[in-house]
Amino acid sequence: MILGEIASAHDLSNEETLIATSEATAGGNRSSAAKQTLSEDALRQARAELAHFAGAVSSGDPNSADNERIDADLARSYADTHEDEP
Repeated sequence: MILGEIASAHDLSNEETLIATSEATAGGNRSSAAKQTLSEDALRQARAELAHFAGAVSSGDPNSADNERIDADLARSYADTHEDEP
């Protein structure tokens, strides 16, 4: 696992490495520890590993990311009292 190797090489936890990677990818400010320890190559490798998981799950429904449908499903679920369930 590249992420674990990067974290170990820089004496950071996987979580700290992911945070530094996501902040750098989003254009945010990395923590001072991450700035000092993660090279651009290490960040690039961590981003690549993280990107591997992005979109890794498919529901099989091409409209599963439809925000209006998601909102309607949530509203229906919150409104349901579940009184008919055992």
